[in-house]
Amino acid sequence: MPHSFIPLATLLFAVSFGCIGSVFADDKPKEISFSRDIGPILSANCYKCHGPDGGKDEKGKSLRKAGLRLDVEDSQNWDDVIDRITSTDPEDIMPPPEANKTLKPGEIELIKEWIDEGAEYETHWAFIHPKASSIPSDKHSIDHLFGNDLADKADPYTLIRRLHLDLIGLPPTIQVADAFAANPSPDAFTEIVDELLASPRYGERWARRWLDLARYADTNGYEKDRDRSIWPYRDYVIQSLNADKPFDQFTIEQLAGDMLPNATPEQIIATGFHRNTMLNEEGGIDPLEFRYHAMADRVATTGTAWLGLTTGCAQCHTHKYDPITHHDYFGLMAYLDNADEPDFHLPDSDLKARQKANQAQAKKLLAELPSKWPAPSSRGVFQPQPIRTVTTSGSRAEVKDNTALITGPIPAKDTYIITLESTESNFSALRLDTLAFNGKGPGRTKHGNFVLNEIEVLASPLRDKPQPMQVALTTAKSDAEQKSFPASNAIDGDLGTGWAIHQQGKQLNNNRYLEVDFSQPVKFEGGTRLTVKLTQNHGSSHTIANFRLALAKANPANEAPKKHLQKSYQIWLAKQKPNLVDWQPLTASKAEANIPFLTKEEDGVIFVGGDISKKDIFTLNFPALDKPIHSLRLDALPDDRLPAGGPGMTYYEGRKGDFFLSEFEVHQDDQELAFSGSSQTGFGAQYGKGNATASAAIDGDVQSGWSLKRLVGTHQAAVFNLSKPIPAGQSFTIKMNFGRHFASTLGKFRLSASADAKVKAILHQGTMEDFLLQAPELKAYSDKIRSLQKPLKGPPTLVMKERPAAHPRPTFLRHRGEYTQPREQVPPRLPVAIYPEDKPLPKNRLEFARWLVSAENPLTARVVVNRHWAAFFGEGVVPTLDDFGMQGQLPAQPALLDHLAVTFMQEGWSVKKLHRLIVTSQAYQQKSQIESGTSQQFLRQRLEAEIIRDSALTASNLLNEKMFGDPVRPPQPTGVSEIAFGNPKWRTSQGNEKFRRSIYTYLKRTAPFAFLTTFDGGSGEACLAKRDRSNTPLQALTLMNDPMFIEIAENFGKLLEKHTGSLEEKIIFAFRRLLTRPPTKDEVRLLSGFHQKHKSWPALTRALLSLDEAVTKN
Repeated sequence: MPHSFIPLATLLFAVSFGCIGSVFADDKPKEISFSRDIGPILSANCYKCHGPDGGKDEKGKSLRKAGLRLDVEDSQNWDDVIDRITSTDPEDIMPPPEANKTLKPGEIELIKEWIDEGAEYETHWAFIHPKASSIPSDKHSIDHLFGNDLADKADPYTLIRRLHLDLIGLPPTIQVADAFAANPSPDAFTEIVDELLASPRYGERWARRWLDLARYADTNGYEKDRDRSIWPYRDYVIQSLNADKPFDQFTIEQLAGDMLPNATPEQIIATGFHRNTMLNEEGGIDPLEFRYHAMADRVATTGTAWLGLTTGCAQCHTHKYDPITHHDYFGLMAYLDNADEPDFHLPDSDLKARQKANQAQAKKLLAELPSKWPAPSSRGVFQPQPIRTVTTSGSRAEVKDNTALITGPIPAKDTYIITLESTESNFSALRLDTLAFNGKGPGRTKHGNFVLNEIEVLASPLRDKPQPMQVALTTAKSDAEQKSFPASNAIDGDLGTGWAIHQQGKQLNNNRYLEVDFSQPVKFEGGTRLTVKLTQNHGSSHTIANFRLALAKANPANEAPKKHLQKSYQIWLAKQKPNLVDWQPLTASKAEANIPFLTKEEDGVIFVGGDISKKDIFTLNFPALDKPIHSLRLDALPDDRLPAGGPGMTYYEGRKGDFFLSEFEVHQDDQELAFSGSSQTGFGAQYGKGNATASAAIDGDVQSGWSLKRLVGTHQAAVFNLSKPIPAGQSFTIKMNFGRHFASTLGKFRLSASADAKVKAILHQGTMEDFLLQAPELKAYSDKIRSLQKPLKGPPTLVMKERPAAHPRPTFLRHRGEYTQPREQVPPRLPVAIYPEDKPLPKNRLEFARWLVSAENPLTARVVVNRHWAAFFGEGVVPTLDDFGMQGQLPAQPALLDHLAVTFMQEGWSVKKLHRLIVTSQAYQQKSQIESGTSQQFLRQRLEAEIIRDSALTASNLLNEKMFGDPVRPPQPTGVSEIAFGNPKWRTSQGNEKFRRSIYTYLKRTAPFAFLTTFDGGSGEACLAKRDRSNTPLQALTLMNDPMFIEIAENFGKLLEKHTGSLEEKIIFAFRRLLTRPPTKDEVRLLSGFHQKHKSWPALTRALLSLDEAVTKN
């Protein structure tokens, strides 16, 4: 039978919402305290079923799943409570048998006595504001509150080593240690403390502890775990700690630095704290789902780092122990949810100056381009000629505007015979222009390549028909040559060789030419007939699809370069003019998208913001124009606000800054209009077997589309020609579909329309500058100009940016914490247990950050000082550093914790002042104990992984003290990194870069640096308030055999070899560089015997580096 309902007052629930004063605030605490004595019993035995996550009955009272009703207004019928917890009946006893928990007799007696005393409740101690204690003026506050049960003061060498390792993470020099040992006075000690606090090494030591909380790593995590650039955030933390930036300011900058008025680059970089979340780049994932997982991580991390609460436990349901409801959890998420996640490039004044100089040089070179035009050669300008074409395969040759298009069935091999007739003469060269066709290269293959095995030219007079003469061809050149297929192959008389145009890393979708010179001008009175034979027998359909021929006359030797330039320009311009078009920018009357938001800017430009998905659809409505529309133009525009400068928004899986336009649709009167063709300025990708060209965006296949890939960061455009024009006076709609198996949306664009029915392609505007920049003769100069015009940017880092007020991101409660089960929208809110219900809530992320470090929040100061206390003493005043809630342990010395918290706030949240206060106390300076006996003892502690390595580097004189910048890769065993996706090789940094401090070591989440992992370092996958402290055989083996430590030992040995003095003096020198203190006579004797036996200084230093004392803080 089910457990029956009985009244139980507020025994299990009032702990969360009671309002009686804390036991720690009373001068004379009651004999039995709810917080100290009763709460822990209930938390351990009852809250799993009867915690704050219960339902509500019709009266609004809390219900618990085991059948107990908890009425916060009724304190009667305590006899029933006692009966249930003392019953032997399995149907009645609490906890029930299936809970596998049993109240001990002493615990039952405590509950009985508490009830007899009046069952007085107290608010959980951590939710009451801390109060400072009264400290005598002649007492150190910590020592006054710590108690009198202290050990003797540590000896000077132990103390000075402890102080250096704690404050800067490096051992002291022998000279500093000896000077302090000679004068171990309080003043001398304080002077050293101040020197260490001012050292730049201080920030490097303490940054690692904060980076554990920030889950810092140099890769994205998850399956692919690709590299990310976020080291500027790590440098920000180091710099902030060295500058003693107040912790409240430190907090606000990291959580909401982008929202501060006139935010500085430093404050923007600080927001990388919550960009340390992992990013899943696995194929097929939903990016918005994993964004939600990142948000869940941010809520949990914020709870741990500032509140000391396990907020993540409320993601799926109301917290089983702490007063954090399911709604509270998503209310906290709402504060952090309304931010976009862009890249931010570090400002660099030197870079700006260089950019300015580059632009000036580019402008100068552009002005000089006309003067670089080459002097006329022995031939004139090529001019297209009318042609007649036949093929040996029977394929059709359609000639229009002097251009031949080969259509019909595609043979494996073919030969074209072209006839040119001109009334002129004196020709000295022939040019074959192969023209990009149908969105691919000039060839008839699927990719657009071809192989021209041989070109032959026959000449005869136009009027007569004698036997044609063979024209000898002397030189051949081209603007594109495939490896092993140079232009010269086309005139070598060998049909087994040929000219082809595919070049590694370059697109085929370009016009390419082949120019051949005649051995002597062809001269016939009355005109010339030329027969050109193009043999293409490579096979696999490697034949030319679209081409034209041009002839050049022998050039007058005295033609001036300027005149030659103008003539060349006019010829080029004549080709362009038929297709030059006036485009009218379109302004949408309505622009919508499924998830992103579209913002109209000037000149018809639309900027895309917000979240993107794997299938985004833009719907744009346009008013009627006064002219019919024959063609539409889509300009994809780069912008620094977009990933990698855009024009796309791809940020994972594909090329950063790219887009994938899968379908471009035009609708008019609910009818989808057809297209007759398309073109684009460029494409840089292939997907599947096809090119990602504009034509792929109008083929009805969502798996194909237009994409840029290697052309990201540049302005590109596509033209779509309509089969039938949109009539004048008719409105229309354009729909664009984006995305593939990853989110790949266009980020900035403009749509334009043309009333010209002859639009065929996107061409230059026709200016002299356009001509010069595209002219093959000036390619080296134009490449240089384009290179100089490229924007120079500092290193990127990941930051947060508040969304526009007009487009806030809604936060929804997720049933059972599952992304796929959104329920009602949740506004920003804080748990009522830590925020008064009658006060206005913080409205946004900035106000939330300010509240976290305000006097109104009872938790943050306590949580922070407790973590710092644990860093020095090995254990916190509250041992559970990440849990100040009901399941956390009680503070061993509540008055001390509260006083430190209040002092921390009163001293301007200064971490250095807090550290100074701690290390100048007698409590800190006492001798260490191996095991914890009382809370007043200083525990002997194993050093953190980074300090072990850095101390060894210092002792061996290898440490490179260079600060900041890109992460480095020290030596480590082979094969460690290869376990990660793609088997990445570990490329050890060169020179002394590999000996930089461990804070700068590259951290890959799926394969962390082996040494740090062995000694319990974090992986960056989750917020880490306290590292585990293990003791394993592998640690001892690492100190003996790790490649890095072998190198350290060898260099340490060389240092000893060079050191002057006797064997004993060298041993003492080595011992003290590593361990600070002088060795005992027995230690010197043992080490001397060791050296005499092995005759190796590296062997001796390896032994020293492996000592327990070398990895321990006494």
